[in-house]
Amino acid sequence: MARGGFGWFEVERVLLQCSWATKQRLGSRADEVRWIAGDITKASLPPLSYDVWHDRAVFHFLIAEADREAYVQAVLRCVKPGGFVIVATSQKMGRLTAVACP
Repeated sequence: MARGGFGWFEVERVLLQCSWATKQRLGSRADEVRWIAGDITKASLPPLSYDVWHDRAVFHFLIAEADREAYVQAVLRCVKPGGFVIVATSQKMGRLTAVACP
């Protein structure tokens, strides 16, 4: 996204080792990203502030129904009207292997 001309974006990662690997891949461009480490179901993110929301494997980690609902509410609260939400998942057992980032 940084190469595509997007001006400002944030990355929230639950797993710090994933953040480290991503920062390494970005090199000096990592300074252009606001990095947030925390629990997306409890994070205090600014409302209506994201044009694009992308999650690669969030549902592998949000197993409890209450956590999934909190996640959906965060998305609804934070994405601007007309914004885009991209959520990717994989096979049922993906949660067991997804922890081995990157």
